Amino acid sequence: MSVATRTFGDKALKKGGWFYGPWTTMPKAQRLQCTIDDRQVAEVDITASHPTLLMSISGKAPFQVEFTDPYQIPSLDGIDRGEIKAVINSAIGAGKPVQTQQTRLTRAEGIGKERLADIRKIIIPTYKCLEALRKKDM
Repeated sequence: MSVATRTFGDKALKKGGWFYGPWTTMPKAQRLQCTIDDRQVAEVDITASHPTLLMSISGKAPFQVEFTDPYQIPSLDGIDRGEIKAVINSAIGAGKPVQTQQTRLTRAEGIGKERLADIRKIIIPTYKCLEALRKKDM
């Protein structure tokens, strides 16, 4: 359990990506029994952690009111929650706001290139925190 794999969102291996390790598939009760250097670990489950952290880092909240689920905004009628989540997390994982190619996440949601372009036109202005991913804003 001391090894993790980092999967990068871009081929340059410079930014974005995720860490995967054996703990990601462990049942929660078992995960909470783990220790690091004989110290008990904690687990913080943050709903929509990727956009929440990006909003905090960038200081750009995408909306003026609080929602229970930032991936399901009422004003984005016609865009499924799964589609929003896939597009946002693909952008954050790649480290750039404009995704022009399908990713593993968007393919899994059945989002083709045309649908991706349509969603992107709505999501980028709505989720202002994604602008922080632009190189000039980094």
